[in-house]
Amino acid sequence: MFIDPLRGSWDNIDNGFEPSMSQLGMASDSTHENSLKASVIVLLLILHSFSIGATIFVQNETSNLDIDSIQYRSEVMNDFDIDFGYEMAGQYIDYDDLTQAKLRHDFDLSSYFERQITDASDGIPTSPDVTISNQHEIGACWLDTNGYVYSYSLDLNNNSRLLEVDTVPANPDVSTMTGCSIAVKNNGRQTLLYANGSDIKAAQIAYQSPIYPNGDEWHTRTILEGVNATNIELSLTPNELEWGAFRDDLGRLHSINYTGAYWETSIIHQGPISEDFELEIDANGAIKLLYNYGNSTILHTIVNEQHTSETVHQSDNLHNDVGLTMDGFGMLQMFSTTLENNISKIKVQRSLSNQKNQFDSIPMTTFESQLENT
Repeated sequence: MFIDPLRGSWDNIDNGFEPSMSQLGMASDSTHENSLKASVIVLLLILHSFSIGATIFVQNETSNLDIDSIQYRSEVMNDFDIDFGYEMAGQYIDYDDLTQAKLRHDFDLSSYFERQITDASDGIPTSPDVTISNQHEIGACWLDTNGYVYSYSLDLNNNSRLLEVDTVPANPDVSTMTGCSIAVKNNGRQTLLYANGSDIKAAQIAYQSPIYPNGDEWHTRTILEGVNATNIELSLTPNELEWGAFRDDLGRLHSINYTGAYWETSIIHQGPISEDFELEIDANGAIKLLYNYGNSTILHTIVNEQHTSETVHQSDNLHNDVGLTMDGFGMLQMFSTTLENNISKIKVQRSLSNQKNQFDSIPMTTFESQLENT
């Protein structure tokens, strides 16, 4: 059964600019003498600007405090004039013996906070799926062994919200449970895909309004039946439509996407692929999937319904864990893992398109696990 989940609407926003009606003026011809005088004046102005810039540079260099050796606490960030938690260079802080110390552009300031969202006293949760929206808000979802599906959100004003989305059959063995996947649209609405036994369900939040006077409500729909998903991933296309993928119990990789009118699905790879796989969609709508197949880690790309596959790593000792992320410029970062003689190795790769911040082929640090099969 294919049912359209709840959809929203958005108003177009005018950019507020009007076309200029003024005419462009044309410089008149000048004599050779005037041109020579103008060139000399411009040259003097340039030399004068260099001297001013050098003076300012020297003065500012002495006023910037080198605070690299300080250990920072998260409390110092409370009064920063920042919208999304970055671009703090040039701001002033009071810290320890420093009064109104200016943060340099090459400062090294780390902060973190932790909060308890839930406890496992009443149902063990699955590993949560976490995303950060374009509004820099945190969204997460998970299931627990009692069969409850939860969503969580945290905004920039430190307002958090924990909601029960749905209930599915209870499963006392958390290791065999299929988790959920979350995405957040530009209007802040969360959307989920999750397993309900052998079925897959979709859910979308509806905020409190005259239509929903009882408060925020989740609307859920069964979109696929009897598919036995073992892992589910969800993302959004540039036009804000859901595009997901799932692995079934036979190891086949399927797509599941919303067209704007209905949900549709198809098989991407006959498999068996690895239990873990990753999904990313760039700003141009190119779909990237990373998974293991046999002794190879495969990067699968879908552009305008055209499929291409590229082997990015090969090993006889591949492990299930893979990772794929995309930065703000659409550059890919991916990792694959191997496990041999109780030693796990991670191979990290980054797109070479921008030739910046590349990883060295010589490892700086290695980690050896004392636990079997890790």
